[in-house]
Amino acid sequence: MPFIGDEILAAQVKAAISMCTSIGIEPIRVKAKDRVVILAGSVQTLEQREWAERIAAGIPGVRGVINSLLVREPEGSSTLGAA
Repeated sequence: MPFIGDEILAAQVKAAISMCTSIGIEPIRVKAKDRVVILAGSVQTLEQREWAERIAAGIPGVRGVINSLLVREPEGSSTLGAA
């Protein structure tokens, strides 16, 4: 496999994640170092977090994924205090 630079790899991962409608509209920051992709930012569900990691891992040339995405509930959807 030809060598793919980290910047190109990060751009490919970001493009693939942005095309996935299951992940939502929250911006996800993507960096790569030595072909290990780092995901940062926030998503609304655990499923979205897992999807982003799977998508990143599936890009040719990715050696590993560090998933630092935080799951954050949308504003006004808290169940605290619900009876």
